[in-house]
Amino acid sequence: MKPWSISTTIRNPERIMRFLSTAKRLEGKLFDEENQSKFQIYLIQDRNYEPKKMSDIEKAIFDDPDKEFTFNNAKNIFEQKKYESPPMRGRTSFAPLRQMGLCVGSPKVPIKLTDFGKNFLNRSDDVGDYFFNYFLKWELPNPVVSKNSEYDIKPFLGTLHLIKTVNGLCLKNNKNDVGISKYEFGLFVPTLVDHNDISIQAQRIIDYRKCKTITSKKEYEKKFVCDFLANGKKPSNVLPDKMIKNLHDYGDNAIRYFRMTKYLRIRGNGNFVDLEPRRGIELDELLKTYSAAPIGFDSENEYVHYLGDQTRPELPWNTEVILQKINDSLTTEISDTVKKIEDLNIKIHSSPDVTGNMQQQNSNLREYLVVLQKNISYHDMTNVENIQKCIGNLENIYQVNNRPIELEKQTALAFMALNDADEIKPNYPVGDDGDPTFTAPGGMADLECYYKNFNMICEVTMLTDSKQWINEGQPVMRHLRKFENEDKNKKTYCIFIAPKIHEDTAEIFENSVRYGYKRVPQKIIPITIKTFTQLLHILRTYKKNNGNRPIPHLNLMALYDILIKLVDSSNDSSDWVCKIPNAIADWGANLE
Repeated sequence: MKPWSISTTIRNPERIMRFLSTAKRLEGKLFDEENQSKFQIYLIQDRNYEPKKMSDIEKAIFDDPDKEFTFNNAKNIFEQKKYESPPMRGRTSFAPLRQMGLCVGSPKVPIKLTDFGKNFLNRSDDVGDYFFNYFLKWELPNPVVSKNSEYDIKPFLGTLHLIKTVNGLCLKNNKNDVGISKYEFGLFVPTLVDHNDISIQAQRIIDYRKCKTITSKKEYEKKFVCDFLANGKKPSNVLPDKMIKNLHDYGDNAIRYFRMTKYLRIRGNGNFVDLEPRRGIELDELLKTYSAAPIGFDSENEYVHYLGDQTRPELPWNTEVILQKINDSLTTEISDTVKKIEDLNIKIHSSPDVTGNMQQQNSNLREYLVVLQKNISYHDMTNVENIQKCIGNLENIYQVNNRPIELEKQTALAFMALNDADEIKPNYPVGDDGDPTFTAPGGMADLECYYKNFNMICEVTMLTDSKQWINEGQPVMRHLRKFENEDKNKKTYCIFIAPKIHEDTAEIFENSVRYGYKRVPQKIIPITIKTFTQLLHILRTYKKNNGNRPIPHLNLMALYDILIKLVDSSNDSSDWVCKIPNAIADWGANLE
């Protein structure tokens, strides 16, 4: 028996979007062998796929976004690989688009983006809505990727049912219903391959929790996994280390993407996965209406068209009575949250939009709850202990699985604490709890900061090699120029944060500061995560010495100007970056 897993081809939604944008170039054409090869060539030309072992000249052209990269350049690179089956490369790259119902196309069917694919590509709605629709319908076996008859489940719905069943057993036994731990998730969720076994699997989790020692837990785990792998045959006495590692990799990946649907939440200091209580009414209706049993499809085209049809499945809460029930629940939660905010002496500057039909009202109410949650986050970050926690999270960023998301979150919290901003606006999508579900979409800054006397964006990345300047250099300058043009009456800065600053990144930003981007100088300051935490240490000391007040934003603006002017006294871009930590330390020592 094999556990199920979310295909690695959909681990990065942004990559899927890039592949889909390339597929759009071939719309209306048959996906025959000629166009299969051409699709792969287009991927290379669009710089959406980087072939291995390019020559130095080819890689120099490929890596430089300012250089023209022609179809013939890409074709030469593709043909030099001498693939045994060139069309197969294109079919492999096209497969995830079909598997998700984003695009159709075959030797007999012209390539066409489905409505689902068009909306996904345009990001007309929250990307989480697309994943919710997809995962509701994803089933095993299916005609596209798995004909394994041992599977009999819709994994996402199976996961929801499993957590609800475990919570029910806990309440029945007077235990807290906290969902399931991430470790339990990795062990028991990918191995839930039959919807008929949900109750059995839930009881296994309860039995596993009854093991009081590490040794007994390991023995239970070993027997469970060996029995699963054997599938009724004589079990192995040896637990393959690779399999247990794979199970937790599969679990981590599933948690990340299932959470994007907004129907799961992380709780218990990040250790437990539970049903999202703010979607309780919807979850009750969903699980009453749909089991985790697959529908079953006879052909690939039938299944792919089903995946691409956003009108299916019918959501059971889209009735006047249930929508009103959701509206009442959201209104009550808003009232309770507003009272909590008022008790904290926080001013509320907006009110919810209750126009439109009931569905639109409910959507607006959820968005308003997120706004209220951000107000509470602002207040929480005035606490010196939370600043120290933020510092620790940044210093240990490599210890978490979703490092890019965590970096954006901790950076946003840090700027909320740092000074007296009018607004700190992260652009990442969030769940109902206000926590990010994914990184900010392309085409905009990761974080926008608005102050009385200046504005600022912040861009973050976990990249440290040459891809840093390739992926971040030009986009950061474009984002800043767009942001500058929105309010030309204020100074505008950009803080760029990474684990370390690549020399090419430093060079391109120094040129932008000294000579300008499109002939107009910009104020970009590249700093490492370590240097950023240095600034937070200064903040913590300042708040302790000044009655918990944040640093006035004019003082921060003065610091940013000091760091920009360092360019003039630096020998080169690397010297500039090296001088920044000492300049921050000197500024902090004189801060009053």
